Amino acid sequence: MNYNEVMQNAKKLVNGKCKACDVCNGLACGFTMPGPGCRPPYNTAARNFAKWQDVLLNMDNIYAKGNIDTTFTLFGREFDLPVIAAPIGAPQLHFSDKYTEELEYDLEAMQGCAESNIAGSYWVGFEEDTYIRKLEAIKAADFGGFLIPAIKPFANEKAKRYLDLCRKYNMPAVLMDIDGAGLPMFKENADDSGCKSIESLRMLREYAGIPFILKGIMTVKGAKKALEAGFDTIVVSNHGGRVLSCLPSTAEVLEEICDAVGDKMTILVDGGIRTGYDVFKALALGADGVLIARTISTAVVGGGKDGVGAYMEAIKKDLCDAMEMCGANSLAEIDRSMVRVIR
Repeated sequence: MNYNEVMQNAKKLVNGKCKACDVCNGLACGFTMPGPGCRPPYNTAARNFAKWQDVLLNMDNIYAKGNIDTTFTLFGREFDLPVIAAPIGAPQLHFSDKYTEELEYDLEAMQGCAESNIAGSYWVGFEEDTYIRKLEAIKAADFGGFLIPAIKPFANEKAKRYLDLCRKYNMPAVLMDIDGAGLPMFKENADDSGCKSIESLRMLREYAGIPFILKGIMTVKGAKKALEAGFDTIVVSNHGGRVLSCLPSTAEVLEEICDAVGDKMTILVDGGIRTGYDVFKALALGADGVLIARTISTAVVGGGKDGVGAYMEAIKKDLCDAMEMCGANSLAEIDRSMVRVIR
């Protein structure tokens, strides 16, 4: 199964909220909420995609060409690509009823990540019983791989219980999307869920005892606060425009964040990244790796675990093409001189 076949199959299986568009640019799904769209009145999801199109490649074929190496290292583990599957909640609601429950989707997606040798992350659920069930299922499936549970900015005591489960089941890392603070259930709570102080984040970071990724950073100020709280890995992300409207794209803020803290932190980025060319652009602007959500979900709908593999083959082909034609034999050789940003 190639990626084109995966996409043609996905078109038959999506639920109408996602359209499985040939170009996933955030326009057809628009403000479909809940679903793959974004929070109105401004289409930040579409802006995420559009601004990567304003980053162009600087072709340069005068260099000592060698074997193209896309190997990516995160937390001491080597992967085939600098790509992480982002966590997706309620895929049966947002994308397709092919999967009758979230766990079915998670197992397919995470097996696809493991077999493709990329890191994957999955949403743990709002209830501890749900998370335990997922942990047990993933443990029983024994996929191997590097599969990262993603938690919301729960109240601190609840977050600590989730971190206890991460350690109990030997999870390799944990991710918290602090941008989840914009979801209604956290806005309505009066406890310490949602927005977190530096002190709360520092406490949770120290309590975790495993690598901890903080997702949802959109400013230099926010990145510096994450660093102050003890985080060494962040994701530049606006939650696909789903938690706040009228945001800049991640492509627009990535470079300034990398310039400010890139020598002190591992910086990942998501939002509108669709191809290996986009991955190249993100690395050239200073990121160490990327997260991809919507189009990996479409690939899972269209081809299950094999859909993930087909999509990663397409990503790698384009990434290698960009590297070869711009003068980089390895990810470390990709630099700012290899792209031109149209302002």
